Amino acid sequence: MPVQGGTPGLSTMAAFHVFGGPGQEPATTGNFKGSSGIAVLSGNVTRTNIKTGEQQSFPFANADMRFMTGTFISVDGQEHRGTFGLV
Repeated sequence: MPVQGGTPGLSTMAAFHVFGGPGQEPATTGNFKGSSGIAVLSGNVTRTNIKTGEQQSFPFANADMRFMTGTFISVDGQEHRGTFGLV
């Protein structure tokens, strides 16, 4: 089930995307009961070539990372328990 407040049309599979940030729903599945957390990070990441030691720095902005743990109702009507991390 899509999450209320999600953004339809961002996928060819009729999937919804839920953007992170203040006031947004952190769960990415509907019918969810449990705990969730979200972090939106910006900064730089350094890639190191382990053979040469050469380093490169790459910026990233608004990296959305989340976790959810609890129960949800799947499309077949069954209740499932689990933990999920999105990095």
